[in-house]
Amino acid sequence: MSKTLEKFIHFTHEYERSKSNKEIYRCLHPKCTHYKKREFLIGKEAICHKCKNVFILTLIQLKNKTPVCEYCTKSPKAQELKRARVLVEGDLNLSILNQAKEELKKENKEEFKNELAEEIKAILLDNLN
Repeated sequence: MSKTLEKFIHFTHEYERSKSNKEIYRCLHPKCTHYKKREFLIGKEAICHKCKNVFILTLIQLKNKTPVCEYCTKSPKAQELKRARVLVEGDLNLSILNQAKEELKKENKEEFKNELAEEIKAILLDNLN
């Protein structure tokens, strides 16, 4: 792959505020030369500086030198979001498990019915002979 294409592989940037101008943010990736004004970054995707997950930038997050997602801040709202995320993921896991159990029960019932039918056929054939 050419060096020109290599630096454009990533599309989501990890931003840091410029040292010379507080209105300009630059991408931290070593091969990226991306710079953008703060006002054009609001509502765009970025990579969190702490957890490396993708999130949507807001004006509040762009007041920091390195923007982080809501889950990585220490605010009370972030703590609530973390608790909600755990609850939702737990509920999703439970619902997925319950669905899997129901499917297994249905499959087992059908298998059980098939086995019974085969046994009955075998008994009937033995009685007929």
